[in-house]
Amino acid sequence: MTQAVSQFTLNTSFNIPVTKVFVSVGGNDRIGSLPQMKNFRTSLENADYENIDLSWYIFDGKNHFSVLYGFTTRTINTLHSKK
Repeated sequence: MTQAVSQFTLNTSFNIPVTKVFVSVGGNDRIGSLPQMKNFRTSLENADYENIDLSWYIFDGKNHFSVLYGFTTRTINTLHSKK
């Protein structure tokens, strides 16, 4: 493990393809999921990774269960787009 960590720590020029990340949450999930998603999104944005294509969406008026259809559709569209 130490060898792997040192290899990645010392290497400054990775040839890693862009990774698409889609994060979403229901707007009514104010107690748990919504704040966690915002924190995760902010962490990724602040890290300013060059190889992450981040998309996110808050489904207003939806909760953890009612957001399933919209989440699934947007995830598939995001991950399989030519962008």
